[in-house]
Amino acid sequence: MSNLSTSFKDDASILRQWSEMLEASVIRRPDWILILFLILMSVIFVGGVIGNLLTCVVIFFDKSMHTATNCYLFILAVSDLLVAFGIILEIFGYLEVFKDYENTLLYNRSVCKIHFFLVVTLFNNGILIMTALAIERYIAIYHPLLLNPKPVWRRVMKIIILIWTAAILETLPEIWTVDLIKTQSFRMCFPLPSTFARWLNSVLGVITFIIPLIIMTFVYTAIAFKVNMIPRKTSRDIIFNQRNNRSKINKLVGKLRC
Repeated sequence: MSNLSTSFKDDASILRQWSEMLEASVIRRPDWILILFLILMSVIFVGGVIGNLLTCVVIFFDKSMHTATNCYLFILAVSDLLVAFGIILEIFGYLEVFKDYENTLLYNRSVCKIHFFLVVTLFNNGILIMTALAIERYIAIYHPLLLNPKPVWRRVMKIIILIWTAAILETLPEIWTVDLIKTQSFRMCFPLPSTFARWLNSVLGVITFIIPLIIMTFVYTAIAFKVNMIPRKTSRDIIFNQRNNRSKINKLVGKLRC
């Protein structure tokens, strides 16, 4: 019980110190910077929505594109589309930073944690999808017989469900590493530099960044090596089998003469 109370006291102390640091470092920006920020975020939002929506529509309605690779790209476009709509929350949170938080409950602690959870979940989901796509391409090139070409959507959807589950489980502990920090001038949704947060971010950094980076680097290097070797083998086969091809042609011509 004493350890629990000590932990709460440490968290409160960290939150207070972090609030003082942000109070001293964060300043209110001029209005033209706010307008420029809103314009840039709006352009990113419109471009993200249109681009990812077109990707989803083309892949969904063109049956010739219903391949395993395009299935992953479709799910990745849906994930990026959700991230694009999350820009609205980013804009809203930026506008709420310097407002009087005592008189509004729109951007409270729960909204802060939910927003953080959704953004990080989609981020982890995108990385896992790109990793799965790389592995899928590797298997298709090196071990094509392991892939069943018939139920493409069914097989991919099983993998996607596992990916979404893993992304959610990865993100759940991070909810306790972020909080709505309030000062005398503003409030901000910000990660807390606690011991738990440092250990958790170190572990998740390895799981969500270093390991996928190693996998994708190895996979695409192997794919590039395999693709570069195919034309060489083909050209060699053509050169070495030239005599056999000539003999086959001569036999065919001889039969036609007869």
